[in-house]
Amino acid sequence: MESLPTVLSPSRCRYNSTDLRIDLGLEYPNNLLFNVSSINLQHGFVYGICAANGTGKSSFVEVLAARAIPNFPLDLSVATVRSGGFKNKSGSLSVKDYLFETFGLRKLELEESISVQRVYLKVWIRRMMEIKVKGWKMKCYLAKAILTRPEILILDEPSFLDAKSTSWMIDQVNLLARKKSIILLISHKEELLDSLSQRFLYITPDKTMEQFNGTYESFQMNVERRNQTALKAKQSLEEKQKAQAEALKVVHTSIAKSEKTVANIGDKRFIKGRSDTKKMKATKSLMSRDKRLKKEKEHVESIQVKAIDMVRLDIEGEIRDNADIPLISVSNVRFIYDESSRSLPIFDNLDFSIGTKARIVYFPQSAAEAIQKKYGQLNAIEYLNECLKVEKTSDNCGSLTKSDLELRLYLSHFSLSAKLPFRKLFELSTGQRTRLYLAKELLLHPNPNLLILDEISDNLDRQTVDLFVDSLKEFPAAILAISHQKESFLFKFSQENWSI
Repeated sequence: MESLPTVLSPSRCRYNSTDLRIDLGLEYPNNLLFNVSSINLQHGFVYGICAANGTGKSSFVEVLAARAIPNFPLDLSVATVRSGGFKNKSGSLSVKDYLFETFGLRKLELEESISVQRVYLKVWIRRMMEIKVKGWKMKCYLAKAILTRPEILILDEPSFLDAKSTSWMIDQVNLLARKKSIILLISHKEELLDSLSQRFLYITPDKTMEQFNGTYESFQMNVERRNQTALKAKQSLEEKQKAQAEALKVVHTSIAKSEKTVANIGDKRFIKGRSDTKKMKATKSLMSRDKRLKKEKEHVESIQVKAIDMVRLDIEGEIRDNADIPLISVSNVRFIYDESSRSLPIFDNLDFSIGTKARIVYFPQSAAEAIQKKYGQLNAIEYLNECLKVEKTSDNCGSLTKSDLELRLYLSHFSLSAKLPFRKLFELSTGQRTRLYLAKELLLHPNPNLLILDEISDNLDRQTVDLFVDSLKEFPAAILAISHQKESFLFKFSQENWSI
């Protein structure tokens, strides 16, 4: 069972009906997310929570939703909508019944609101929750959370939404904020943060949570200035470390020379006019200086470890020899979700070609969610070893054997380095599990002829998306990518775009 991170002392809450003041720090075993930091949440504002993947954004809102912070006001209503939080317990209900299921006697009061949502949900209002369409399910969870009018609404990476659905969500969330709810939004989508958030919570590289008030543009400028300052500080430390290395070399040479001199003169009481006592004092002074320099060096290295740079994802592919032969050929395809929608097919008379007998790597929408549910108690290396064991049962994969050291080196090519390969998968962020799933697929199916990527960019931070795009630009084989992030993802590497 997955567990919440540990709440650090002296975390606490104070609430005065308009402001929720929180002092909070979180950690997993051997993994500090952020130190105890102070923030102030006011009713009527949307707070964008920003930071790189794996810094503790989702852990923060999970602890908040669980009311696990000391003195959290239990009478505050909290609703959460999270990417990948789709449950099947409501699968037998229609959408309308699902929206009503928690309201009881308030049904009549909500009929008018439901009729407004019907315009948004359109024909889906008659369909069943068991239909496995992530974007549509996200719409339903959003509609239900908004209808409850919670005092705190948590939106953790609202994903899989097209432009029209995103516009609807922005309008509804802004309306909820005007009704004095506190909205907490985790997202890497700049357009969404710019449209909704007036205040920002930022988890800094030195593991503190800080608060900024203002537009998303001003927040970005502030963070950029901090990054430039941090870069200059890192360069200064590197220069200082280099100077220290030279100083250490001089010290070690001096000590070695002194030791050699002592060994040569044996028990003599003075060395070149110096008494043995003075000589020992000089040596002790040199050793003390050596110790101080070593401590300074360790301090510099500890700071540098905090600033591990992301690396470009290592994605290799191979063009098939018979390039003129289609990878997959499809003709006259018709697709519907159920009999009730026969008159409204998703696809009808669809013809396209991709290929046959191709090595295909497929990244589904549910990838990050699936590995957390099934392998949440394993770390990344144990997960890859488990997948290798399963893959070896097939006839053509008998040679797949990797040592833990090889797997750790392999994961570093997907920005999963340092301690990340040894953390439980449920401790990793959705973006980190996304990179892990892709690493697993490319390990089991190297040099694919075709990459199928279904909404892979939704939960990746901007730096990872940019590095991923750079890798895809140089991928030599075919790519079939599905995404609602056109400008920030698809159009940066695609050569041909299909609209449905």
